[in-house]
Parts: sequence; structure tokens; C-alpha cells
Amino acid sequence: MINVIGVGIEGIRGLSGDSLKIIEDAKLVIGSERHLKQLPDIPESRKYSLKADLFKVVDVIKKRKKQETVVLASGDPNLYGITGYLLKNFIKEDLVITPAVSSMQWAFALARETWEDAEIISVHGGRNLDDVVKAALMRDKVGVFTDDKNSPDKVAGFLIKNGIQERKVYVCENLGLENASLFEGDLQETAQKRFSPMNVMIIKKEKAEEGGERIYSKTLGIPDFQFAHREGMITKAEVRAIALSKLRPDRGNIMWDIGAGSGSVSIEAEPFVLPGKVFAVEKDIKQLAYLKKNIARFQASGVEPVSGDAPEALVNLPDPDVVFIGGSSGQLTEILHYVDERLKTGKRLVANVVTLENFSEALQFMKDYGYAFDITTASVSRSKELSGKHFMVGGNPINIIFGIKT
Repeated sequence: MINVIGVGIEGIRGLSGDSLKIIEDAKLVIGSERHLKQLPDIPESRKYSLKADLFKVVDVIKKRKKQETVVLASGDPNLYGITGYLLKNFIKEDLVITPAVSSMQWAFALARETWEDAEIISVHGGRNLDDVVKAALMRDKVGVFTDDKNSPDKVAGFLIKNGIQERKVYVCENLGLENASLFEGDLQETAQKRFSPMNVMIIKKEKAEEGGERIYSKTLGIPDFQFAHREGMITKAEVRAIALSKLRPDRGNIMWDIGAGSGSVSIEAEPFVLPGKVFAVEKDIKQLAYLKKNIARFQASGVEPVSGDAPEALVNLPDPDVVFIGGSSGQLTEILHYVDERLKTGKRLVANVVTLENFSEALQFMKDYGYAFDITTASVSRSKELSGKHFMVGGNPINIIFGIKT
């Protein structure tokens, strides 16, 4: 049995009597040097220092046949802690987990801020800071587990560089130690300051800015006028909402948007798939320019433009979880066949088609390849004023064909 015991900011002395007894009886105690030094009564032969080389820790545990092993972790080991790594290498039944109060909880407590409405992320291991930008745009509060490479000053500088404006920042340093401190300041002050390696960062939006920053949120129906597009060549907001409700892009998904045009579907899907990616494939150079302009306008770094004809342009992309086909340039059948080769069972496909020829091709494909599918026809009419009166002006009907690979 592997006992994973969270150690709070009070250190070993803050553990319960039951946890201390488990540690005392263990044949192997794994932990950081800081925690192991607080166990003077445990022989050094029964201690193993937990460092960056986690794969060695797994080997050590397996060699001891998991018998009476304790792994000491900081705070809550289930929150960006070692539990995730252990579960990849052992079955759930091997682990008994005793969490402590996380340093993130302490940080919010010291800052006197609630955290049920916060996004919690980690930038440990040199992770991409784009995730912090997206979180800061989407949520009013963000808690960040930092490290030496992605320290609070670098995080703040990256936010400023990416157009994030007024934010209050808290940095809690050295929690549980005599030199513990709480820093409060704005992004500019944070970017100029250096912090202890032991810290937790909170980023809070206190007021709405006037212009210069799009408030990113997981909503459908971004107005068409917010996108740069050519002569009305855009998937209309209502049709976009229907297509995305069928497609159901989810966190961590890889999405292909084939015939992306100005990118309205890609950009609206992006917040749902992060930290996944949307690959927006477009062959028309002019449309590609609009696509790139919209990516910049919406700060949608999770959308990657791909120039070229489908299906050839799809070859080097990672396998998709969801696929949207908005345009096919006369190659719908070829595109559908190639998508089927790359799409795994249970994954989703949506094709928006206007012409009867494309409708027939898509329907035949769904039948021939055994997809579970349905079809929705959307005919959107919008009001228009003429001579002081309002009339409804209809657009072309769009057939939205949704399929799940079986």
C-alpha cells in the first residue's frame, strides 16, 4: 500500500496522530528534503529524497513492492500534485490519500478572497504561459502555481505583453516559514519584483476595462460584426451556435475546422477546447488573411491557421477529436473519407452544406460508413428596417449534418 500524505504549511508537526503513526511504521518514506529533515527519528536508510526525476521514485516503490510506503507531498497532492503521476503508474487501489490544506487555499485566505469562482492552473515545468492569458481573460480570479522558470514576474510580464491591462496581483511567499509574506500590487509592479521560489500567485480582475481587451468567455453567438470578413462570407452566429452545439468541443480536444474562412467557428470553439487546439484549414489567401486578423483580434492563440487544400493539408495535423467542415471546394467526398481514416470511434463530425449535391454526398457518406447521424436544416431570418417599417429578410437554408463515428 502507498500512503500519500499531504503536509500543510505547519510541516510534519501539523499532521494527525494517525498520519504520524503511518509514517513511523513505514518501510520507506519518500518526500522533499525539507519534509524529510523534519523526521529525525526515521533512519536515513528508510528515507528517499523526492526530486524532479519522478520516474526513479516509481522504480524505487516498485522494487519495495509497494509495501508500507509513504509519499509526503505539499498541501493537497490531488491539486497539481504527485497523485496524478502515481495514478499513471499504479492502480487506484494501491493508493490511500490524505490531503492537507493546499498552499493555494492558504493564498486565497491570506488575500481575503473567495476561490469558488477562480480558475486554478499550474505553470510548473516551463509550461506555456498562453494558458494564463486565457484564464485571465475568461475568469475574474486566477490562482497560479509558479516555479523558478515561470516565476510571478515572468507571468506578469507575459500578461502585459499579451494586452492584459488592469489586474491586482497577490503573491504569497514562503508559506509556513518565519519569513512568510504577502505581496500586493498591479501587473507592472509584479513584473519588476523578484520573489522567493516558494510562492503562490493570484491574479484578480477588479474592474472592467474600456476597450483594448476582449473579455473571453465560454458563450455561443459572438455577433458577426465583431469578426473581420469578406462580403458577408461568414458562418452566421445562429448557424454557428447550432453547429457547435452538435459538435460539443470539450476541454483538451483537438479540433479540425476545414474550410475555416474567416475563422468564426474556430475562434468561438477555442475557449471550449483549451488547453487543446483548433487547426483552422483554409486555402484561399484572402480568407486566410481575415482568419489571421481575427485570431489577433480575439487573442485566440489556441487557433492555428493552416494554409492549403484539404485533405492534403490535414496529413501532418494531430488526430482530431472533433471535425467541422464549413467548406470543401468540390472535394467533400475526398475530405470525408480522409477524416474517417483519422477519426476514432465515438468522435464527432459536423458538416455545414448548402448545395443539394454536397448534401447528397454527405448523407451517402454517413450511411455507407455507419455513422450515427442526424440532420438539422436552419433557415435564419433577420429583421431589417425599410421606410420606418421592419421586415424579416431570410438567408439561404443551411443543412447541418452531425455524425458520430461508430
